[in-house]
Amino acid sequence: MYKDAINIYWRWHMEYVSFPPKIDGQQGKAMKSLLKYLQSITKDKSDQAVLDALSYVFFHWDKLDDYTKSKTTLSQINQNIVSILTQLKNGKQTNNKGAKHITLSDVDKLLQQQQTINS
Repeated sequence: MYKDAINIYWRWHMEYVSFPPKIDGQQGKAMKSLLKYLQSITKDKSDQAVLDALSYVFFHWDKLDDYTKSKTTLSQINQNIVSILTQLKNGKQTNNKGAKHITLSDVDKLLQQQQTINS
């Protein structure tokens, strides 16, 4: 799953930023942490469901606020994943007042939407 996830990230980074990402030990560790977190919050714990969740984040990157969109390294994405998922669920937020926390069922709904789009 790790290698597939790195390939997903690599392709997205090349398209979004127009140059290859730097993948070193720190970035590799961030990807492993990110995958572990996504697996912990998805209903279906399969590798494919985790890769779908990761793809969903990158596919909808344009829906994030400008600050978050500027954070494109894996360590930054891993550090901000809760905020990223919350923004994808609720739309852009300019502050935390009234912000809702994302739940497991929210992630499942996002994944179901992605699977419908991919069908």
